[in-house]
Amino acid sequence: MLSYVFYTTYFLIACAIFGNSVQKRDIKWCRAFLFMTLVFMAVMMALRRGDVGNDTGAYCTFFNQIVAGNINYDARLEIGFRCLAIFTSKFSSDAQVFTVVCVIITFVPVILLFAKYSKNIAFSVALFWAFTCINLTSATRQGIAIGFICIGYLFLRRYSRVGVIVYCISCAIAALFHSSAIIMIVMPLLRKRNITIGSFLIILISPLALIATNFVPFVFSKFVGDYYREFYTGHSGWVAPLFNMLLGASALLLEYYYLHSSNRELYNNVDSEFETNEDELFDNNFLRWSALFSAACCILSVENSVIGREALYFDPFLILYISKYISRVKYSKLFMLIIIFARVGYTLLALIIRPEWNSFFPFYFFWQK
Repeated sequence: MLSYVFYTTYFLIACAIFGNSVQKRDIKWCRAFLFMTLVFMAVMMALRRGDVGNDTGAYCTFFNQIVAGNINYDARLEIGFRCLAIFTSKFSSDAQVFTVVCVIITFVPVILLFAKYSKNIAFSVALFWAFTCINLTSATRQGIAIGFICIGYLFLRRYSRVGVIVYCISCAIAALFHSSAIIMIVMPLLRKRNITIGSFLIILISPLALIATNFVPFVFSKFVGDYYREFYTGHSGWVAPLFNMLLGASALLLEYYYLHSSNRELYNNVDSEFETNEDELFDNNFLRWSALFSAACCILSVENSVIGREALYFDPFLILYISKYISRVKYSKLFMLIIIFARVGYTLLALIIRPEWNSFFPFYFFWQK
């Protein structure tokens, strides 16, 4: 808990000081801050002890079995993750090294993504810590998958046609580490489709209908199997899903406020060329749909906790989306601090009520026996 409080305090101070970094001339310094902060965060994750994180121990056991020559151990794990373990075992038999490799693959693409496209680097880092980082401590395979999706998005933003191909390939590779990542392959198809009031309501109301009809557990029971029954019949509570859902929905409202505020004209502001570029509009749609799908997954996770993990795929893009517009509204720094404090407050409350949550607290480094 002390490590979490220390890191969170540091991020909150940075968020307050560098709240509008994109407009400042010290953008290179801010990127250096991004690098140092996320690297320190990654080091903390990489050097955690094997019992920190619900799934860390299982993955360490899996790697030790691979080292022992049992390459067929735990056939449920995807082929990409298995190949990564086999490849790493050729260089080291230490499970801690395997943990380090997994963290590098997860964090480096996130660093590049925020450095390249975040409109508020300090806020993005703080929100990533409060919103996503701890979840990826346990969800190692999914963290790697998210890393590959972030790489694909970097190409999608830079190149139009070739970028779509690279992005789809990246999603396919991500699915080799966590099969659920294949859902992200549809995102380029939505880049030319604007979100309407109708689509907004349908996507947010549909999960309520699925919950009412018990449809999701039925589908999981038919296609996933009994091993994961505890996940797809488990209730995750409503506090965290509600907060995360509001975060995604509020991102859309932030943009609406910015574009339609009475004291702003979309085509007359200083960013008009940037905003009206066709490729940029497509990428804005990517972020918009990410926010909406994230909110929908969070609603479903109230009844089916495993669906909450699907929202993780959209988190980096939701963070980019929020950072893009929150700096442009009145009292932006106050809103940033409210968002971070709200999420941090929930996490600290969870530490008190549910200390076993993600098995992340108390935190130990691997040399602490």
